[in-house]
Amino acid sequence: MLSGFAGIPILEALSNKLMQQLRQDIERIEDSVDKLKVRRASDDLVRLGEFHMSQQNYKTAIQFFSEALRADSTNDFALTRRAYAWKRLDSIQNALEDVTKATKLNPENARAWYNMGCYFNLMGRPLNEVLEPLQRAAKLSPQIYNEIAIHDPDLESIRDRTEFKTVFPNSLPQPIPGVSET
Repeated sequence: MLSGFAGIPILEALSNKLMQQLRQDIERIEDSVDKLKVRRASDDLVRLGEFHMSQQNYKTAIQFFSEALRADSTNDFALTRRAYAWKRLDSIQNALEDVTKATKLNPENARAWYNMGCYFNLMGRPLNEVLEPLQRAAKLSPQIYNEIAIHDPDLESIRDRTEFKTVFPNSLPQPIPGVSET
């Protein structure tokens, strides 16, 4: 037990150390709260962009997605959605730039990989370049992208290729039960 004046410097040192730790913890919590507020603001702007996409107001949607990215430059979903708006305005190069950034921010973003493959195809890139990002999307989310690829007009020109069918095996024609082929 500490007693008398001899213990005061030790108590002061412990107290100062605890106060320093407490201040650091408070700063970390405040930083986390600030980041959460920024992300929420960014997500709200993305929702507004989505609304404008649904109204086919692609230029306005791009503005909202861009604002979302100014609020939070790590919002890979905002990049992916802005890319799609660029694509709807036939600005495939801008779309490709955005999905490329999105895949760098989040390599697990299947939508960005899928759209990259579509944009490569629309740009007339070689089949192997088109299929590489499509394969990544199919591995990340096979149920979703196998189904989408079957009907996606962006992939119409390669859908009959053997290489495409290897990536998306569900793209092979399925027999209709009860109907015979003659």
